[in-house]
Amino acid sequence: MADGAVPTAIALWAAPVRDARRPDVERALSFLRASAREGGLGIGDVLDWPTYATSLHVLAEHRWQVPGWHEAAAAGAAFVRRQQRIGPAWGDADGGFAVGGQHSPQPPVAGHVDLSVTRFAVTALVANGARPDDEALVAAGRFAQRCAAGDGFVYATDPAFAKSGARERPYGSATADGALVLAAAGLPIDAPLTWLSAHAVADHNPGVTWPQYDRAMVGYWRSAAAEVFARFGGPPGWRERFIEAIEADRHSDGTWHNATPHQKEDEPVVATALALRTLHTCRGG
Repeated sequence: MADGAVPTAIALWAAPVRDARRPDVERALSFLRASAREGGLGIGDVLDWPTYATSLHVLAEHRWQVPGWHEAAAAGAAFVRRQQRIGPAWGDADGGFAVGGQHSPQPPVAGHVDLSVTRFAVTALVANGARPDDEALVAAGRFAQRCAAGDGFVYATDPAFAKSGARERPYGSATADGALVLAAAGLPIDAPLTWLSAHAVADHNPGVTWPQYDRAMVGYWRSAAAEVFARFGGPPGWRERFIEAIEADRHSDGTWHNATPHQKEDEPVVATALALRTLHTCRGG
């Protein structure tokens, strides 16, 4: 993340609108637009999760609407669409979005395709006007359904990517991502919403059994679960529990950073952005 595009996109996605200084936002968006290649961010000698970064950029453009935002968002959304694997030739990856890259893979080798990046890609496309009958959202819904594990979800159809420790064992952040993808595709989310409500802990990512990963993803889990609960309803007291846990994790310098490095939440920009986003959601923003 050394070139700054990824953390800048995350920060713009998370920053509360009422608290940000407009000149800072305009400079940050100008930097992202100048960093984009064919609409995509994070594409260089080392790939910095281009589909994540570009999806966040699209969402930031829609959120701030600085002059030129429509064209920048459209270019980013077009890049995001190109990262989707659609069609039976892709096997179990059909409908999912890949992390992204400079080269287009050929079926059946789909690259790294997972439910987390699919959720952000779908969210960006919806912000840019995609409706549930859009081919991209319909296909993403199919992919999410293949990631189902009981009433919840796992990270990917490839068992090598499942962070629960078992392909059939659902866990929190993946289930929240799955619910958001299904909702975007116009599919019912009753089962995952019930699972999430029954596992709405605030101090770790529920269901994860890989050592340390339950805490390594706690910021992401809180952010995704809060979005689901704020939109579709959650268990009693979820807002208060999440706010209390987030405030307890804040460091003396006002930032957040995870002691466990496995999911990049040890980076203060990433962890602080996730914390601010969740607090804003919990407080009705």
